[in-house]
Amino acid sequence: MKPLLAALTAVALTAACAPAAPPETAEAPAAAASADPAAPQVGTYEGVLPCADCPGIRTRLTLEGPPGHRYRLERTYLERSPEPFVEEGVYYILRGSAADPDATVFELGADSGEYFQRTGPDELVKLDREMAPIASSANLSLRRVR
Repeated sequence: MKPLLAALTAVALTAACAPAAPPETAEAPAAAASADPAAPQVGTYEGVLPCADCPGIRTRLTLEGPPGHRYRLERTYLERSPEPFVEEGVYYILRGSAADPDATVFELGADSGEYFQRTGPDELVKLDREMAPIASSANLSLRRVR
């Protein structure tokens, strides 16, 4: 009886010390799941957006990554003002837009109504206040410059 008990104890200890295989449906590790979705978009974007009463608005948007998620938006109204209007604050990363539930959207400031959607690795496109694409033949995109 003692040799059987010793053998069972040895098997139990060996099984307890062996690493368990991950289940087939294991979810991504917490570090990967909590990765910052803004990281690939951090940088400076520029473009000329439409203006109702001038040739355009030279726009420069800088997105900083964690920890602060700060932004700086500079707008220069062509043929109106030589100095840019500057706005700074915290941006928020939203998942989904009115047209694309999987989109990454940046809201500049809380409840600002100022939205940009990532449409490519180096491009952001301005959205309307309802986070929907703006129907226009004008350029509404900002391209990464650094």
